[in-house]
Amino acid sequence: MRLPREPRKVPCAGLELSWVRRSAGGVLMSVRRSLVVATLFAGSPLAAQRPAALPRPLRGLDAYVTAALRVWDVPGLAVAVVKDDSVVLARGFGVRRMGDTARVTERTLFAIASCTKAFTAAALAMLVDSGKIAWDDPVSKHLTGFQLSDPYVTRELTLRDLLTHRSGLARGDGLWWATPYDRAEILRRVRYLQPSWSFRSRYGYQNIMFLAAGQIVPAVTGQTWDDFVRRRIFTPLGMTASNTSVAQLPPGGDVATPHEHFSGKLRAIAWRNVDNVGPAGSINSNVIEMAQWVRLQLGNGVYRGQRLVSEAAVKEMRSPQGGEAGRLLTAAVALRVVDSYVGVPVGDWSADFLQVYRNGLARDSVDQAKQDSAHVAGTKPSFDLPRYAGTYRNEMYGDVTVKADSGRLVLGFGPFLVADLAHWHFDTFKATWRDPEAGSDLVTFALNADGKIDHLTWPGQGDFARVAADSTK
Repeated sequence: MRLPREPRKVPCAGLELSWVRRSAGGVLMSVRRSLVVATLFAGSPLAAQRPAALPRPLRGLDAYVTAALRVWDVPGLAVAVVKDDSVVLARGFGVRRMGDTARVTERTLFAIASCTKAFTAAALAMLVDSGKIAWDDPVSKHLTGFQLSDPYVTRELTLRDLLTHRSGLARGDGLWWATPYDRAEILRRVRYLQPSWSFRSRYGYQNIMFLAAGQIVPAVTGQTWDDFVRRRIFTPLGMTASNTSVAQLPPGGDVATPHEHFSGKLRAIAWRNVDNVGPAGSINSNVIEMAQWVRLQLGNGVYRGQRLVSEAAVKEMRSPQGGEAGRLLTAAVALRVVDSYVGVPVGDWSADFLQVYRNGLARDSVDQAKQDSAHVAGTKPSFDLPRYAGTYRNEMYGDVTVKADSGRLVLGFGPFLVADLAHWHFDTFKATWRDPEAGSDLVTFALNADGKIDHLTWPGQGDFARVAADSTK
């Protein structure tokens, strides 16, 4: 199953913030500086909106962005530039959906995806200010019943660990992506996710740990994370169009359509509800409202004279904790503005990052070729297809069902994901998901010492044991 992989797929939206100042050391990246670029995109662009007069460092930006949309095959994008507490640019480029004429504006709503995590960190910073929590509190102090597979990590994991991706856990996104599990059930099941490396030994991107961070909010305030973000962040910043769920998007409104590449061709796809992991990625906003969020950051927690977060908490949020490179196209646009304001030669960041993106696609092609070359032709499954039918269970993910239907096998996972199984070789079947975003997998059925089907292996998700009622087949 092809789960979200942020750098390589064409995302439905992204946002990159770049902060700069002139210094002896060159360009520094920090939120404490005076300039911020915010970029949102809806991954055959059209021309940009008719521009107003631009500050000198931004001249030529329209042509740069329009060209970048074309070579990246992205339908539309919105850009805002904030300098010295003023929004000096807020503009849309291209269209909201490929093939349509409705243009992107500064009010077009996009999913900001993992930039939601910064709002969750800010929410916790506000709770630190009020004395309800501390950054180094154990998670178990506030989340009753929270448990990981390792008792030591369960006991020692702190709120700071949640926000800095150092739990030792791999992503585990199959637990929330297109599953019926709500936030509480996801956190209950995370105890079955085995660590991929030692606790605090390295950075490992983790959405579920940010969900846990968001669940601290209702645990100590009685408000949902969604309500808290709306009341304490959106409302003071005037972010009236922003929301925390696709269910709150205005039907037929100024909303960008997500897109993704399939077999080298860009296609529009449906918005996916990710409320069950909301604190990690469910906010939708527009670039003019995100510019107000940026003003709060540049103001060190003050917006229009009102302090929303203490300066001490803001500084703690910005303390270096490690991490990884940002988005590609959004970074390319942001760094183009950075170069212009700093006064250094303007680099072709779009071309540089496009090569990084294409290298990732090439690696995917190599991986697919290796899988195809391992195919053994002329083999047959061990049993007639109905013998594979049954229910298979994994402690973490729950049940998958395999049914024989009109001479073929169909695999189901939860209420949303269904795959058609075609024989690959031996007892391995290729699962092609009917939701094209999910891609395909090779699912292998394993036999026990008695020659009966014991379990199936789903790469990336693990082993699913056949339940007792089906174990005689």
